[in-house]
Amino acid sequence: MSVDVNEAFADERATQLRAARDRERALQDRLAAGAVERLPDGRYRVLTGWDAGEILSAQGVPQHGLDLSLGTAALYTAVPAWHALGNVIPGGTSDIDKVLELGGIDYQVESVPAQ
Repeated sequence: MSVDVNEAFADERATQLRAARDRERALQDRLAAGAVERLPDGRYRVLTGWDAGEILSAQGVPQHGLDLSLGTAALYTAVPAWHALGNVIPGGTSDIDKVLELGGIDYQVESVPAQ
């Protein structure tokens, strides 16, 4: 069976565009209902429910707020989070050195005199 890659690509792209339109429509519905407010920088703040106070991107996607400055999320967890970022160790660990390493926060600390 041969696959027309151009047709497959067009189908996948059409699906992505429909999903983006659906997300935009849902965001606009929430905005009209007063469930979110638009912020000056183009993002949105959730005003109701469990997520009240959460910040959404301009596309309406929740922002995780994790530090990605080193290329990966500075996070260690025993249970996978909704954003699927960080190092997950099922059951966790109580070794603090390992927690700091897995969380990406095992920085070298230096003391210097201050006046």
